[in-house]
Amino acid sequence: MKKAIGVTVVVMLVTTLSACAPSSAPAPPTTPTPATTQDKKPEDVMPLNIPGFESVNITRRSDLSGELVFYVEYYVESSFKPEANSKFEGKVVFLKVLVYLCKDAEASNELFTIETGNPVAELQVNNTKAIWSYDDPRHTIVEGVSVWAYDVIIKQQYGKLIVTSMARSHQPFDAPVFDEQALKEAAIEALRSLRL
Repeated sequence: MKKAIGVTVVVMLVTTLSACAPSSAPAPPTTPTPATTQDKKPEDVMPLNIPGFESVNITRRSDLSGELVFYVEYYVESSFKPEANSKFEGKVVFLKVLVYLCKDAEASNELFTIETGNPVAELQVNNTKAIWSYDDPRHTIVEGVSVWAYDVIIKQQYGKLIVTSMARSHQPFDAPVFDEQALKEAAIEALRSLRL
């Protein structure tokens, strides 16, 4: 009986020591962790395709003015126009997306608060708060023609990034009829198309 117990103890001791010994087998390769939204830059999240629209251009800009100088490092601006026969044709003149990279989280929080001071409504897009604001209709001249311009603007914040989605409509000066719902849907579609 004593012999059996001794053998069992020796086997357990050898097993324990071998488990603690460094392994000579190579470690499995590590998969790089995908960048979180916190780590992304404006060009990483800018939509490339938006349903119902085609891309016109995309520009990286660092020519900051006004209060942006205090909060923003740079931003990327992209313009889209409605595709022919899409539900936005004739209702939206263009869709613009701007993604700002703020200097730090505090600057992002301050700028987002400033820019969303008088919201129309709070929405949820991409499981994230979105603030809907808009410019009142205003008179402008487009290609020598007097028109009313109307914007629906929706903003979101992702860490140091602030995203502005703006859909614009132009209507005749003497009979302005804006389809606010179409503008809102276009602005939301742009946010849904962010590459987060």
